[in-house]
Amino acid sequence: MAMTENDKASRFPDAELKARAAWHYYVEGLTQERISEILGIGRIKVHRILSAAREEGVVQFRIRDSVVECLVLEEALKQRFGLSQAIVVPSAADRSNAPLMIGHAAGAYLADNVNAGDVIALGWGRTLKFAINELPRRPIARTTVVSMLGGLTHAQPLNPTESAWEFAEKIGA
Repeated sequence: MAMTENDKASRFPDAELKARAAWHYYVEGLTQERISEILGIGRIKVHRILSAAREEGVVQFRIRDSVVECLVLEEALKQRFGLSQAIVVPSAADRSNAPLMIGHAAGAYLADNVNAGDVIALGWGRTLKFAINELPRRPIARTTVVSMLGGLTHAQPLNPTESAWEFAEKIGA
């Protein structure tokens, strides 16, 4: 005599059925259709079991990456200082790469947030140079770019006026 769907499913306690379905789906990467075949239940029931497993905490997701730490810090900065946005970059394994990493993030931010009619005041330095390198060349109407002359007391092979000129050229100002 063949086992019915209910007979096959009933051989496992409810909690074990959730764990088995979740294992097959999230760890082994099996489709819900394949899991339904293995467990002897319908695909719709597999979907419901997986949803219940997530809701009840049988399945928990944990993203392990340095970027996650940055996202947590960004949220903390926004809350603590009432900011609408914050950007935190991962620590550079080689400290000499920090300006490059910060510049990359700053350039991406500027590319997304400089709008028509904005006035951009720029300082100078390696980090800004890296940020400008990240900017796409696209005209932004009625945008003014000015140089904030001044800087650190130690000599740098960068010119503050050149930074403003280069930024302005990228956005067509």
